[in-house]
Amino acid sequence: MAEGVSKSIASYDIFLNFLGLNALKNPPPLSFFRQFLVEQDGAHKDQFDIKARAMMPLVDAARLLVLSKNIKINNTILRYKALAEAEPQNKDVYIACQEAFKTLLRFRTEQAYAIKILEDL
Repeated sequence: MAEGVSKSIASYDIFLNFLGLNALKNPPPLSFFRQFLVEQDGAHKDQFDIKARAMMPLVDAARLLVLSKNIKINNTILRYKALAEAEPQNKDVYIACQEAFKTLLRFRTEQAYAIKILEDL
């Protein structure tokens, strides 16, 4: 599959633009007044969607950046590490993104585990 994506990028300059536009469609985690944006309806009304609003922007950014550099890595944490090596001038930003993603992943995992325990009671 990675070869197919690489060929699409090489053949169609606009491919990365569409990926970027799609990534920007995800809602931001904070409002204009720096408050967390929560779900407006559904089963998780008034709750913060950590996956959609915090993790996906980091995943999408890492994916888009490695594809633009033709780096073939399929792991968000490793993608940020490779980007830090590829662009030393932006190393601090990429390491911060990597650490933020690790923290969010750990938090999400702990929350899922806590919910499972509560459901089993």
